[in-house]
Amino acid sequence: MSKPTIRLRAVEFEDADRIMKWENDWQEWQHSGTLIPFSRYQIEQYVLGASADFWTVRQLRLMIETTKGETVGAIDLFEGDPVNRRAGIGITISRAHRRRGFAFEALNTMAQLAFDRLNLHQLWCNIAIDNKSSKGLFDKAGYQVAGQRKDWLLYDGCFHDVVFMQLINPNH
Repeated sequence: MSKPTIRLRAVEFEDADRIMKWENDWQEWQHSGTLIPFSRYQIEQYVLGASADFWTVRQLRLMIETTKGETVGAIDLFEGDPVNRRAGIGITISRAHRRRGFAFEALNTMAQLAFDRLNLHQLWCNIAIDNKSSKGLFDKAGYQVAGQRKDWLLYDGCFHDVVFMQLINPNH
């Protein structure tokens, strides 16, 4: 097994500027479902509550940090479902740090945490059909296509399909 190049850490107040930049990048909104920009106040309130219990707020954001201490992205569990023991998963890597393996390592680390510590049965995601890099990333991480949703996202003046992907806990 290779030496880790990243670690996942809790969100700190100092991350507010970084999160605000990522969340307000309108070029990424088609993938995140964001419709309007977030205010500084909204981001700061989110950061202050980010350490709440996963099962209480049903989401968990962790920052992706290199072993050299550079924050390169964030990974989220959202829509945590305690009855069916599943959650959605999403990831963002800053543009300057893409295609270096950080996202793949973070997905695997988060899956291990979700399955071993949170006792989830499955993780799921929706990926726009034309987002080939994200589809390839989740394929590589072991996610399986479970279906396709027609005309699910509207961007660039057209409706686009998404693939629904799942990773089932191999220990269940």
